[in-house]
Amino acid sequence: MLDLSNKTYFIQVFGCQMNLSDAEHICGMLDSRGATQVGTIEKSDICIFVSCCVREAANVIFMGQVASMKNFAPASDQARITCVCGCYAQLKGKEIASELKHVNIVFGTNNIALFPQYLEQHIQSGKQVVELYDNMQADLCKCEKKQKTDYSAWLPIMTGCNNFCTYCIVPYVRGREISRPIEDVEHDLKKLCASPNLKQVTLLGQNVNSYGRDLYGSPKFAKVLELAANSGIERIRFVTSHPKDLSDETIEVFAKYSNIMPQLHLPLQSGSARILKAMNRKYDPNEYLSLVDKLKANVKDIALSTDIIVGFPGETLQDFEK
Repeated sequence: MLDLSNKTYFIQVFGCQMNLSDAEHICGMLDSRGATQVGTIEKSDICIFVSCCVREAANVIFMGQVASMKNFAPASDQARITCVCGCYAQLKGKEIASELKHVNIVFGTNNIALFPQYLEQHIQSGKQVVELYDNMQADLCKCEKKQKTDYSAWLPIMTGCNNFCTYCIVPYVRGREISRPIEDVEHDLKKLCASPNLKQVTLLGQNVNSYGRDLYGSPKFAKVLELAANSGIERIRFVTSHPKDLSDETIEVFAKYSNIMPQLHLPLQSGSARILKAMNRKYDPNEYLSLVDKLKANVKDIALSTDIIVGFPGETLQDFEK
């Protein structure tokens, strides 16, 4: 195993909860090889940027920080190793490597588990390493993990998305839906239950409601949610939900267990049926509102949050008012 006992590392995460979860695995892989995490770039021998490409503002900040790395003096007599991964790397990795020659390692969303190999390859050769794959190369969830807190944990149950909303890049940088086997999720829940200070687990996926469709032919999220609720963990949450896939079975389980927190993020995106169709959302406002009524009728004191996109191409004032 690669020995990093004389190395320090700094990690900067942009974007969603999935990126935060990925970062915990990166930290776990580095810690298990002896590296020490530090709180500033200046003190680091290895600097990792986990990138996002959903929000333009995040891209600008991220690229600015990566570009400025060439101005940071190394923490030791050895040159700092600068690494870029995540969704923007998956999308623009070759351009990043070409334009920013001081970036040493670039890898995408599908091969984060192979990061230690890329690190060893760069240390041995001194050459830039660029590795991007269209398909998952290894199950990251089976790699080491360092939770940011000991009382709350992310638990990815699937990656990718099949919805292809017209404004969203996720299917192109995270790939199509890949669900983890129920047995693997159950195994992880048992491990988390053994953590003495753990109070909360959040089930993660780009669209958790469609979990299992690729493995079992139909969604099995309600079963996973019930497994989590019966695990003994004090608080269960899940993100993110697509309205078209939120089933009656899931709502029934949601309502049944008091340790499933009565909070749901359910993106609406638009109140106009015409714009929703242009967005390829596959529901209309009335269907969404019926779902909200059903949730309120079944889940006591539910707190709902949402996303709204305004100024969508072709949106009129009348669409906006809706």
